[in-house]
Amino acid sequence: MAKHLYKHVLGFPIMYNDLRDLDEDYHKNLLQLEECPDFESLMQDFTATEEALPWEKGQNKIVDLVPGGLQIEVTRKKLPEYLEACLKYRLMGAYEAQLNEILVGIYEVVPEPLFTIFDFVELELLMCGLPEIDLDDWMANTDYMGDYKRSRGSHPVCMWFWEIVREYDHEMRARLLQFVTGTSGVPSKGFGYLTDHNGIRKFTIQSIPYPHHKFPRSQ
Repeated sequence: MAKHLYKHVLGFPIMYNDLRDLDEDYHKNLLQLEECPDFESLMQDFTATEEALPWEKGQNKIVDLVPGGLQIEVTRKKLPEYLEACLKYRLMGAYEAQLNEILVGIYEVVPEPLFTIFDFVELELLMCGLPEIDLDDWMANTDYMGDYKRSRGSHPVCMWFWEIVREYDHEMRARLLQFVTGTSGVPSKGFGYLTDHNGIRKFTIQSIPYPHHKFPRSQ
């Protein structure tokens, strides 16, 4: 399951990063609205376009993100409210009926109070199990960007990274993979087949300016 579904099971709040994991392009488009200097000229309202599924007959339809959304203009002042409404629709409202059925089915098997001892990361590991992570395959299918692109894996920082990962047990490696990719799962054909919404995208180690970010981050 996608990471935000585990959050729904546990009742954890949904964040903008969850939207990025689901649809990176849509997430970027929303963030760009905050930086658009002439945003109000876009004449945006509180609606979204719901695309018809391939097997459905009919055209795309417009749905209100809030009651009467078609008549509410998105101004700079209302932009935070609009972004929150988009987040809720894409991660909850668009498939509310299906989500409710999934949760009812899960709670019929495992009572909801028993989930309270886990966070969503632990729940995924519990449900999917610890993957067998082949470190050599992981290293062989890693891209390097920024200051590491020319020297690739021979850069001292990259060598330190792999030395630390080699000392990890399976659980820690799974948690690292989950931190970076959003899931602890490894494709059946190996790390060379890691994907995102744009297709195959290998695990990537990229340098970031020290004054901006002192700690590792996933992107």
